[in-house]
Amino acid sequence: MSSLQLIGSTLGLSLLAGIRLYATVLAIGLVAHFNLIRLPAALDDLRVLGNKWVMLAAAVGCICEFLADKIPWFDSVWDSAHTFIRPIGAALLGATASGEDQPVMRILIALACGGVAFSGHSSKAATRLLINHSPEPFTNVTLSVMEDAAVPVGVWVSMKHPYVSLCFVAVFLAGFGWLAPRIFRSIRIEWKSFVAIFRKFFLQEGHASSSTVALPLPKLLDARFATSLQPLPPQYVERLGLNSAPPSAHCAAGRGVPGLFHSIGYLCVLPDELIFITRRLFRWRTHRIPVSSIAASQFLRGMLLDTLSIQTEGREEVFDIFKVATRSAYANRGTGIRIEHKV
Repeated sequence: MSSLQLIGSTLGLSLLAGIRLYATVLAIGLVAHFNLIRLPAALDDLRVLGNKWVMLAAAVGCICEFLADKIPWFDSVWDSAHTFIRPIGAALLGATASGEDQPVMRILIALACGGVAFSGHSSKAATRLLINHSPEPFTNVTLSVMEDAAVPVGVWVSMKHPYVSLCFVAVFLAGFGWLAPRIFRSIRIEWKSFVAIFRKFFLQEGHASSSTVALPLPKLLDARFATSLQPLPPQYVERLGLNSAPPSAHCAAGRGVPGLFHSIGYLCVLPDELIFITRRLFRWRTHRIPVSSIAASQFLRGMLLDTLSIQTEGREEVFDIFKVATRSAYANRGTGIRIEHKV
């Protein structure tokens, strides 16, 4: 096997590991243990994955991943936890496959394999985050089953047809480079939502005091949304030129928000309008929704993110709301909300 073929095989396996690490290791182990495919001499070091203890550990991880990947939103939590595990696993896989007699090539292949695995993981996580907003679970399950089926096929192609594998990886990386900004914005949302959940359950702060002052909440804005509101941070208040901090929700713009899809910022609630403020491409950007244009709204709670859907004249605008670590500073009072100040 030439160096180019070795690169094609290892990069193909690494791309699979970025999507299904445990299943890829288990598939290679089964191939090596039962000689299902005649391994090229250059990949002979991968026979170590045929060890029964390695296969047992991979099988346990594979079962856990198989089940976790079928549950909407929980699959995104699983992906968040594997952001570094999959690339590291792929790098070790590439280092093992490249042998010990070419240390320079071994290091280069390990780095390349980790990068390819990270691109595969990022694409998978971003796609899942997008699909999880669909109200039906069938799309999620169908995509997960397709990923499961891709592992044995991908392992066979990577070992028997390394040039085909190399071409596929090259095409994938070209597409990834074009979509990278959108993908990394999705990963950023996923990480922030994961951190927000951690803070909510493990780093809860004290409750606000009972000192209150009333502020009207638009009647057509779902009252449950008030539980996600906190005072707008000072730097955003200054940027909007306001005299005081209005109630706002830390969120990411979803579909229907023109030009700001997956931008992270704050959705501010003012008496006559909603303002989404964010920083994108080193520029401050705002998107305003007049209260008079709101026809209806719906607030839905999710495992990883909550969702506020606003029906305006002609379109639907969606905002993904991060969980709050403390009890909201705002409490429902009929058609309005009340601001509680800490003393």
